[in-house]
Amino acid sequence: MVKSTPKQRKRFAKLKNSMMTNADMRVAEVRQFCELDDTGQTLIMATMSQLQLSAWAYHRILKLARTIADPICEQFANRCITESQYGCR
Repeated sequence: MVKSTPKQRKRFAKLKNSMMTNADMRVAEVRQFCELDDTGQTLIMATMSQLQLSAWAYHRILKLARTIADPICEQFANRCITESQYGCR
């Protein structure tokens, strides 16, 4: 989390609101900053269906995955990050 915070502040500095961290993101920001590739989208939808997760859980998972990915890579659409989030490896 400590390594993620400077990236998060830089990302949200461009927006004129009070967001400071990924946890503060609303749905619009999640869509903007947590875009998945086709493989990631398929994986998360299958997981959501299998575990009967809510839309709130979907957005929470994406925010958490973004936080995990921040210190590792610039691109969020990274299958290894998505799979590690669900323990699929």
